Amino acid sequence: MKKTTLILAASLLATSAAALPDSELKALSEEIITLNGYECGRVLAVQPTDVPDVWQVSCMADGAMDALVTYRMDARTGLVSGS
Repeated sequence: MKKTTLILAASLLATSAAALPDSELKALSEEIITLNGYECGRVLAVQPTDVPDVWQVSCMADGAMDALVTYRMDARTGLVSGS
């Protein structure tokens, strides 16, 4: 179930990221990051990178401003890595 949810969320992000409102883009990004096992209390920014369908996502890891983290999220595969 987790993998199916991850694939569906990633495919939605990959196909319509430009058309999504900022709040939905952040919500989908948060869900994908969490499903990958990373902490993301609140998404602050989602920005495109030079690589197609790879986004840089800045989050507050645990809700505290001193715990800022940045992830690279592949919207095609749903995979996330710390950067």
